[in-house]
Amino acid sequence: MKRVFLFAVLAIFISGNSDLLSGYVDLGNDPDKIYIKNIYEIPKSDTYKFKGFSRNGEFLAFSVKKTIKSMILKSDGSVYKKIEDYFITWTNNIDEIIAYEWLGDNSDKNVKIEILNLRTGHKRYLDLYTNLMKANKIIYNTYNNKLIFGIDGTNDLYEYDFVTDKSSKLISLDFKIDNYVIASKDTIIVSKINQQQTFRWEILNLNLKSKKIKKLFPNPIRLFEHYNLRLNKVIISFEYEGSICFIDSNGNTISNKIKLFPFKYPEDKNRIFSYDMSPNGKLLCVTNGFLKYEMDDGFTIADLFIFNLNGKWKRLTNSENKLEFIMAWSPQGDKLIYFDNKTKKYSIVKLGKTN
Repeated sequence: MKRVFLFAVLAIFISGNSDLLSGYVDLGNDPDKIYIKNIYEIPKSDTYKFKGFSRNGEFLAFSVKKTIKSMILKSDGSVYKKIEDYFITWTNNIDEIIAYEWLGDNSDKNVKIEILNLRTGHKRYLDLYTNLMKANKIIYNTYNNKLIFGIDGTNDLYEYDFVTDKSSKLISLDFKIDNYVIASKDTIIVSKINQQQTFRWEILNLNLKSKKIKKLFPNPIRLFEHYNLRLNKVIISFEYEGSICFIDSNGNTISNKIKLFPFKYPEDKNRIFSYDMSPNGKLLCVTNGFLKYEMDDGFTIADLFIFNLNGKWKRLTNSENKLEFIMAWSPQGDKLIYFDNKTKKYSIVKLGKTN
């Protein structure tokens, strides 16, 4: 049976200064004032794969490796729900997720797409089988409560309407879309594989209403680098040649590049392995490290750093026996989740701020 695994290379985080949660913890923009209150290692999480925070930051979703099951944890790391189905994405309703349900092992026809209410257990099946089983990525459009997805082997984007329970083609392009995130009601930021350079992307603004495409950054960027978007004031951030750059959805520069080499090792051996931006858009948590060899077991250092957009930084962790890869900053503002590449487990970090 063909199974669909969704790779979230582009991370979407829904917030903005006027859209922050009512219980949001503002850590300000001074890295020196931020400290770790505690770190909680999630038990048995070496069998999990992180899928994302809920919109309000109260829950974390994980798929369970080598199964079609999922785990929903509370933000303190305790178990909330064990699910027999495969998690796809959160909806705007904190009680509901989109998931796959496998009814058998031998045929794709035994797969159903559902809206699952975590509180009641009620399932609503969607008329998405034909297209969604070939989908290469599925994202939830918070502007209109619809799903957007691409189809493997095509240059098309589709939209699913929960009200009519039908999907329709949004747009066909003359190039393959590698990944995409929603910037506004009519704008999607897409990445296109550069044909001249191996493992490089081009960042494009796609207007769904006018069908116009605009290149946002003049140079291709390396594969597996991240975009982080904020609603209202959209920030697109990505690593380029050892620095993190910040532009808006029209390609305008928001701030100067941040050079990310706190270590005193040769720059060609330093790496920005992963990072995420705080919900208020003022801070970055960065995994910066020293790579001895170009392979997983070549990592010798990988710690967490906090940066502001002016380049000021503080080393948050200094762990000899861990390789800490930041996965996400909680929408609540006071928590991080990272993956330890040595133990293969996830940990939740609670942050505080001194006066």
